[in-house]
Amino acid sequence: MATLGQLEEQVRALAAQVAEAAVAARTAEAQSRAAEAVASETQEIAAGHQNSHQGGKDTLIYASASDLADVAAAAAAGDNSDVKIPRAGHVHAHGTGYLPNAHHDRSHDHSNASDGTTIQPVLWKLDALEELTISSGDIALTGNNHTIDTEGDASNDQLEGISGDVANGIYRLSAANTARTVWFASSGSVIVTGDGRAVALDDDSKQLWCWSKAGQLTEIARNFPLAETLRIPVIGPEASDEVPFRFPRAKRLVSAVGVINGGTSVDNVDILTATNRSDAGTSLLSSSTQDITSTTTGTTLTLATDPNIAADAWNWVTWAGVTGTVVDVTFVLTFIDGNYTA
Repeated sequence: MATLGQLEEQVRALAAQVAEAAVAARTAEAQSRAAEAVASETQEIAAGHQNSHQGGKDTLIYASASDLADVAAAAAAGDNSDVKIPRAGHVHAHGTGYLPNAHHDRSHDHSNASDGTTIQPVLWKLDALEELTISSGDIALTGNNHTIDTEGDASNDQLEGISGDVANGIYRLSAANTARTVWFASSGSVIVTGDGRAVALDDDSKQLWCWSKAGQLTEIARNFPLAETLRIPVIGPEASDEVPFRFPRAKRLVSAVGVINGGTSVDNVDILTATNRSDAGTSLLSSSTQDITSTTTGTTLTLATDPNIAADAWNWVTWAGVTGTVVDVTFVLTFIDGNYTA
């Protein structure tokens, strides 16, 4: 183990070597780098020796002459990429052997420390953003950060299969273009969503974050709402009436249920949408002759093929008949964002 005096001799010898190397290189830049290397190592050696007796432990920094010579050679060459020198803050107690190079080859696994403790990253970065285009309903992931576009720039397209994902991987997905809607089915090898419903990415600001169990992605987060439920209670419904509602964003009706309190039924129920309130409207149901008869679990209404609502459209629930003394009727409508044509 070298003493402080011996280390100081090494530094002086190093200074001489550096001066010779700098002259040989004949560049001011090499001389500057060499001087900085000597000053830095001198300060670290002094700092290490000053702290070597803290806590009553007799410890000492070790730096070999070859290590110091490596610093000088790298400085003179103008290349510090291969400098391997122990830092002054790293100390070994007497009898534990020499301190290994602090700057070492990083090609091996760094996920665990020498004592087996898992090393946690302080910064996790996604891959560079890459656009994928749906092909016959499928995409193949090539990284963990993707925008997705419709096939042939269609106004909307449904994603039915995803491949290329790695087990336990985290993936960020978004739409490539606000003018085109990408639909994710909530089944199979696509995405298991948080509410079990399909997801529409109809805006390039919307994002889905997913976890993979190899062959299927499971949603873990999104930056937009889950399915939205609208409850419309009507006290003492008239024999014929309607209740309007409106949304500032495009929606798709995914469920419509009605329940009555008292009486026999509310008849000929329909849900309509139109650009103008004075228009006749387009039905969101498969027919306008459906009745609500349940006083317990509710009556589920059958939807049209494409029960879409445009942004800022006028919409209303209507009925044309009440059988018995119905105290009240409640309509429960569930929507998701976006329009999709099946």
